[in-house]
Amino acid sequence: MLEKELDKVIGRLLSRTVESGAPNCSRLNETLRVLPHVLLNIKSIAYEISRLKSLTGQGACRPPRLEYCGLTSKLCTAADLESSWASYWLKRLQIDFAYHRKSWELCFVLQSLYENLNVFEGKKGLGFACGTEKIPSCLASLGAIVTATDAPHDAPNVESWKRTGQHSSSGEQLFYPEIVPRNRFDEQVRFEFLDMNHIPSHYDGKFDFCWSVCAAEHLGSIDHGIRFIEKSLGVLVPGGIAVHTIEFNLEEGETIDNWTTVLFQRKHVDELGRRIARAGGVLFSPDYSEGDDFRDRYTDTPPYDRIPNTVHLKLDIDGFRCTCMGLILKKG
Repeated sequence: MLEKELDKVIGRLLSRTVESGAPNCSRLNETLRVLPHVLLNIKSIAYEISRLKSLTGQGACRPPRLEYCGLTSKLCTAADLESSWASYWLKRLQIDFAYHRKSWELCFVLQSLYENLNVFEGKKGLGFACGTEKIPSCLASLGAIVTATDAPHDAPNVESWKRTGQHSSSGEQLFYPEIVPRNRFDEQVRFEFLDMNHIPSHYDGKFDFCWSVCAAEHLGSIDHGIRFIEKSLGVLVPGGIAVHTIEFNLEEGETIDNWTTVLFQRKHVDELGRRIARAGGVLFSPDYSEGDDFRDRYTDTPPYDRIPNTVHLKLDIDGFRCTCMGLILKKG
């Protein structure tokens, strides 16, 4: 009861007008009501600085070139997105360049697989929580045989993923004709439902590689996420490669756990590495460098879509400064 009354009082204090329609002139309201505009101004300034730096050659995207660069487990950085290898994968994916962590994730997954598989032709891959991502089409165009999966319709929080266009109910939502011909996609990509907290045993030892893009943090807890990544090695043949990206909290101390989106920290990645080592596998040595560009230091704030193509490498998630981290693992 007290909580409801407090909500009403706080609601009145934060409302921009009073019942008569006059402006709310309380000291608290005058302080907080400008905050959304301040945040939007900061976004606009960050976008303009990034644009001007690119025009003067400070952060220009390199010409696309497929090359070996020795990727390891690491954080998302502006330098990665400006590289020739990222340009190559963005071109294959038909995605416009932007300083966006989601673009980095897709490029990181594909580059990591390329460097560790050498060739894609005939290799079998399993994708977890593929949603409507372009990776299955891209891999099929390179000759890989792909099983793409997503959560069953009755899984928790699936409706919210559907509303935002991030859930697949069929393989058709993974087909991109600008990336791969129809006949090749149909021959080399199949779609199945899969619960990431309970990977079926019939997948064991069937694949040369597997991947997921920011999915491990949506399994209910940090422990569930770590367990999924560890268990994902079970689907691989000996020497197989797993590549996963996760939401990573750049701060020490508190983090989000037991929630719809959890935030991993360095201690959790280190624990994962120990578990993988005990099982005879390898977590490629983590690089926790955040990058030294302006775009790496800028932290984007909600709402994230107010300024198109703004800098979105580091961001505020529930009050914590976060980014994506890519993990590369090899089965023993």
